[in-house]
Amino acid sequence: MLAGDREADIFCQFTKEGKIIPVRIRFADDSGEQQEYKILGYRETSPLGITSINNVRSFDCKIESYGQSRVINVIYFKSEDKWAVRSVNNYG
Repeated sequence: MLAGDREADIFCQFTKEGKIIPVRIRFADDSGEQQEYKILGYRETSPLGITSINNVRSFDCKIESYGQSRVINVIYFKSEDKWAVRSVNNYG
């Protein structure tokens, strides 16, 4: 994980081919309170700033927060067996 990443719990489904389908996400907000969101849409992306992509999976996940659509960049670090939220942006 990189500085600024927030650890997250990701609830996933898997296809018979092993493809990851993110379904829900839970992570601490700025005040430290755990928040949980249903993932409304996702796409797999290239991990930003990471050279070894074999051990890393990255997803842009669309959620709704306080009535606004947001995109959360979620990263899975296979070597650490951890999920993290990298960034949160408005969904365009």
